Amino acid sequence: MQISEGTAERKPDKQMTSASWWTQIFDELYKKKTAAATNAKAMEPEPSVTPAPANHSTTTWNTTTGSSASARFANVSTDDVSVLVSTQKNINTEMKTMREVAVFEEWRQSMTTEIRRIEDIQPPELDPLLGRFYLSVRKKNGEEYEPDSISSYQKSIDRHLRNANYGYSIMRDELFQKSRDALAAKRKQLKATGKGNLPKKSQAITEDHEKALVEAGQLGIHSPNAVLNTIWLNNTKLFGLRGGDEQRQMKWADVSVARDENGEYLVYNERLTKTRCGEPGNTCKFAPRAYPSPSKAQTCPVTVYRAYAKRRPEAMNFDDAPFYLGIEYVTSTLQRGIWFRKQQMDVNKLNMIMKSMANAAGLSDTQQSQREKSMRERLLDAGVPPNIAAQLSGHKNPTSLNRYSTANEDQQRQISNILSGVRNTFDPLPSTSSVSYPYQPYHLFPDRHLPTEAQ
Repeated sequence: MQISEGTAERKPDKQMTSASWWTQIFDELYKKKTAAATNAKAMEPEPSVTPAPANHSTTTWNTTTGSSASARFANVSTDDVSVLVSTQKNINTEMKTMREVAVFEEWRQSMTTEIRRIEDIQPPELDPLLGRFYLSVRKKNGEEYEPDSISSYQKSIDRHLRNANYGYSIMRDELFQKSRDALAAKRKQLKATGKGNLPKKSQAITEDHEKALVEAGQLGIHSPNAVLNTIWLNNTKLFGLRGGDEQRQMKWADVSVARDENGEYLVYNERLTKTRCGEPGNTCKFAPRAYPSPSKAQTCPVTVYRAYAKRRPEAMNFDDAPFYLGIEYVTSTLQRGIWFRKQQMDVNKLNMIMKSMANAAGLSDTQQSQREKSMRERLLDAGVPPNIAAQLSGHKNPTSLNRYSTANEDQQRQISNILSGVRNTFDPLPSTSSVSYPYQPYHLFPDRHLPTEAQ
């Protein structure tokens, strides 16, 4: 990240702390970054066009392919390339990088009055600075960070330097070995004090939790909220979608109904995800499917999808319409059987679906943020090979799934009983209270669009 002219040279005001000064700098950088996409096109000068003779066609015809060059090639400027590269970067990663680099700069300003960009500091001088920073940084309240949080600072600084074409990696190059040794020592010190055990680690939703959500009226097809909750949970659990951006960018055509000799099922057409961003070879090996579960009518993916399709406004059933719509509150519209509005669901409400459900059902905080974790743990616990689970979850390396393969509460109880001599066998997928709902067939329409007749 290059600090633009007029920003890096500004001296901090005497009344302004170094923290607020660096915060102001990065606020300005963020505003400039987000404004680039809207301003670049407006600032681009109009190309000069020389009128062609009346008897001359301006379209170049490709005699080999039978197509025109103007149709085949878009008019792209250098600014267009820069804007596209900038806008396709993950905004959350960019903001995290800026925040953590700002903390390092705040610390550095407390050590010296010089104002040099990090990328202007040579390795022999930057390496010891990083080592001291890793040992010094604390939370705002003075408490120690978790070990992974300290490592996060290292990754953010490395990412910043890479974006600035620094030429060295603080995570790999020999010139930064001492700072890496300092970080490793700090992690060991924190671990020795009991840090790094993740006491607030989220737990995946089990069938018992789903049953509690159904009994609390949070899942099902009886109300707009219940339909949206169930659709969201099914998309997360069955298609591996992460909460937030991946859910919000979904379009109506991304999920469709298909049929085979056994009946209907849903097919998901994946878009951009956190782990599959369009790189060569990094694509889903198959289109994820969701098959009916007749014994669980309240959460059956096909039944709930049909119910959602029935209650959407017909005008919002075109392919590029938002998948998640806001809830309708106008009485006359509700009386016509339409539960949802002609606009996309608010992003904050979409992000809070799991928390709202969990609060209403009385689930603990560790169960509120499970998101797609339930899908991964269930597959691994059931013995699905990691390479197959990784194809659905989007992990590039199947070994990355090891962090999801943790002992749940029932498995920990079995381990304790085995060691205590109470039992001598281990069931990797222990039977919990089975969730069984009476099957009540829901009216299924022949396609994924709303019916034309009044319902």
